[in-house]
Amino acid sequence: MAEDAGPPNVRRRFSAVASSVSFSTQLDRSQLARFDRFYDEETKQGTLPFLLSDPGTDGWPLLSDDGTPLLTDEGVPILMAETWLCLFGQQLPVVAAMDMIWKVTFQVVVMP
Repeated sequence: MAEDAGPPNVRRRFSAVASSVSFSTQLDRSQLARFDRFYDEETKQGTLPFLLSDPGTDGWPLLSDDGTPLLTDEGVPILMAETWLCLFGQQLPVVAAMDMIWKVTFQVVVMP
């Protein structure tokens, strides 16, 4: 069948868009050193993608329609798993000292 009549067929290149998620966490000195190393070395100052567990899904129990956790035959709750492919956002992570704890605020871009 010829497609020379009617509206043109247009196909989108991508059907999903990236979403931005803001994070804020409190770290002790050793955790801050690990975060710094991850940011500087493992993601090359935020330019390389990384995997991050979805904090709203990963590790939470799978529920039935009435809200009861679904269990295995052994009675262990079935947990959901979700991992995001991320990049750090445009802004650099912000580190603020709070006595012996450091507050780190940053954005990640979750890829579709």
